Amino acid sequence: MGLFATTTSLQTLLPGTSFDTATTSLCSMCITWAEGYIRTSLSRRYNLANSPFNTSTSIPTSLTSITEQLAMGYYYKNSSRGSKESLTRGEALIKEAKDLIKEISEFKVDLLDNSYGVI
Repeated sequence: MGLFATTTSLQTLLPGTSFDTATTSLCSMCITWAEGYIRTSLSRRYNLANSPFNTSTSIPTSLTSITEQLAMGYYYKNSSRGSKESLTRGEALIKEAKDLIKEISEFKVDLLDNSYGVI
C-alpha cells in the first residue's frame, strides 16, 4: 500500500475487476511505481520529507488523484495481455498524469493543500 494512494482507491476506480491476490499485488506495485515517479519528479520543487507529503491524511487530494491515474495506467499496461484497447487506455492515463506532474514540477501549475492553499 502506498502513501499517496491505496489499492482500495484503485478498486473503486476499476469496477468489474476482481481484486484477487495477484491483482491486488499488481495494483500495489503500480502505486509504488507511480509514487516513485511523482516523488522523483517533484523533489526539485518540494521537500517531500515534510508535511503535507509525509502522512496519508495530509497528502493533497490532487496528488492522490494523479497518483491513482498514473497507477491505473500502469495497471492497464501490465494487465492487458496484448489488448490494444487496454494498452491505449493505459498509455493515455500515463501521459495525462505525467503531463500534470511535469507542469507542477516546472512551476506552470501549483499544487494545493487540502485547504486549497498553494504549497
